[in-house]
Amino acid sequence: MGLKLLRESLFRKCDELTAKLRDFLDRVKDWLKEKGQQSFYGNELRKYLRMEPRQVQRYIKTLVSYGYIKISGSIKNKKEYVIDDYMSSEGLYKEIDQHIERIMQKVWAMQEKRKADKSKYKAA
Repeated sequence: MGLKLLRESLFRKCDELTAKLRDFLDRVKDWLKEKGQQSFYGNELRKYLRMEPRQVQRYIKTLVSYGYIKISGSIKNKKEYVIDDYMSSEGLYKEIDQHIERIMQKVWAMQEKRKADKSKYKAA
């Protein structure tokens, strides 16, 4: 439980997106997987998420500026969007997990060394 909380905390600190924006992006990814599609229109996303149009536009605009979403085309003033990188959060989580694992191995090695040192003094 503690390591999971540490992982989440480190992820939020390392992530360039705010928590709300990351949650929005994850919801969009899940929705697209559920639909079996790779592209979407802002209006259909807004209806699915039941959010205000301006808020959806703001989130999409921010994600486009960060490069997480790209505009793939437009039809009659409707922009079609695609998620550019599906691995962004997963890759960051994997990197954090690797760092935590290396740190924990060092901690466990130090703990074993201390136990060995204590047993030497007790034997003497």
